[in-house]
Amino acid sequence: KLSNYPPKQVLLTLSHTSVAVGTLFTIECRVPAVAPLEGLTVTLLRGTEILYNQTFVGTAPFPQDAVVTHNTTAHREDGHHNFSCEAQMDLRSRGGGLVHRVSDPQRLEVKGEGEPTDQERGHSLSALQGKKTPSPHSLPAQGRHLGKRHLIPGVTRSSWRVPSLDPD
Repeated sequence: KLSNYPPKQVLLTLSHTSVAVGTLFTIECRVPAVAPLEGLTVTLLRGTEILYNQTFVGTAPFPQDAVVTHNTTAHREDGHHNFSCEAQMDLRSRGGGLVHRVSDPQRLEVKGEGEPTDQERGHSLSALQGKKTPSPHSLPAQGRHLGKRHLIPGVTRSSWRVPSLDPD
């Protein structure tokens, strides 16, 4: 019988602890010494919003590290949320259970206010006009709704104003 090595810890690393608005940064999640990789799902979160989700494949009987890396651009609101990583391993088909572990949260300091980017303006305009153009960061993983709230980055109460619709 093959041995199960469920996740014992989940380690989250941000490439920077402080970035300017619009700067690219990397989020890495490492789940050390797990086997089999098959049935392991790793989810990167900003607050409750899913940024990235990956389900692994592979039936190697020996423990190995599962690593997920995601590059994203810093938005002003990123500084108001904790980043975290969840690892879930489904061992039910192998005589085990469902194992769930979460990393310690990490905070990103975002510097600079500036004007909304064209991308952010596009999101708020699309949201107002009812167009279905969600950010790839706001889509549920693999078309499933995981019971989390999905937000459109850049849409804040103050960004809902559209000059052509607002009276002077």
